Amino acid sequence: TGTITNDDNASTLTLTGQIVATRTISTGGVSFGTWTASSFPGVVDQNTIGLGADPDKDGIPNLVEFAFGLNPASGDSTFAPLKASLPPGTPGQRVLEFTRPKGLTDVSYQFLVSDDLKTWTTMSATPEITDLGAGQEKVVVRDTAPLGATRNRFVLLSVSKN
Repeated sequence: TGTITNDDNASTLTLTGQIVATRTISTGGVSFGTWTASSFPGVVDQNTIGLGADPDKDGIPNLVEFAFGLNPASGDSTFAPLKASLPPGTPGQRVLEFTRPKGLTDVSYQFLVSDDLKTWTTMSATPEITDLGAGQEKVVVRDTAPLGATRNRFVLLSVSKN
């Protein structure tokens, strides 16, 4: 339960019981610079706010934290963005999906595929994007390369800053 008191000089929020916090990403377009400024107010050290920096030491660089809506100040060491499945109704087709914040303005997501882990090529597939609400969207890509055409098929989800 909670009460909000508001007068001309101050607002007070009083909460009783369990508190659940959620985070909504703005859909108005968020850049990496805006994100770092709000995540690390007043910080200019590139060892903290840089693309490859990992201030929470969870093994996930800031660019990836930004691209997937993670908290760069709290460890997310179990984060695994990509889900893959072989749906029974679509034989020979791998379905790849991930969730991301809506409205990020300077990040790109790309699927790369390889048969040998040495040579990587861009997967040519059209993503299906579904609005999940609360500033999130689901991206689904169908890999239609025939199963069994090669011995192996490795997939990499690459994130880069534009």
